[in-house]
Amino acid sequence: MILLKSVVQALLVCFFLYATCLAQNDAHKWRTLTQTPQLLWMDGVQFDTTKSDPFEIWILELHKPALTIEGISAKVNRTKTLYAVNRKEHKYGIKKVIYYNNANKEIWRYDYNTGKLHDELKYNFPIPVNSFLQKLFDAMDQKKSPNNYE
Repeated sequence: MILLKSVVQALLVCFFLYATCLAQNDAHKWRTLTQTPQLLWMDGVQFDTTKSDPFEIWILELHKPALTIEGISAKVNRTKTLYAVNRKEHKYGIKKVIYYNNANKEIWRYDYNTGKLHDELKYNFPIPVNSFLQKLFDAMDQKKSPNNYE
């Protein structure tokens, strides 16, 4: 009886560990954001659920030709970047970047640890006119439009 109880407890622990691992998996549903001059996708799930400002969104970029980045031995074909965006202030910051090779295998990642920073430091880049973030805002405005019958 004690052995059975131990086995059941071990199976429960394994189940919860497995469920935790799955919960931390990045499940993105990519949607095209821009095709020229750069090919960019946005995380459609974040886009659909973003209702407040500031917000965060993952952007995936394809690099042609591949990038050479100091400190990374392989060529970088894709980057996935988590942007922190303050639309009201028209500024953004970068929270995380993940670099991928031509086989779409992760080769490097960096976390800027901006969570506890003051907003002036967290959102430290201005959003340029005609940038991909401005195109994201345009898509957000179109999503809110009363004439949008999707």
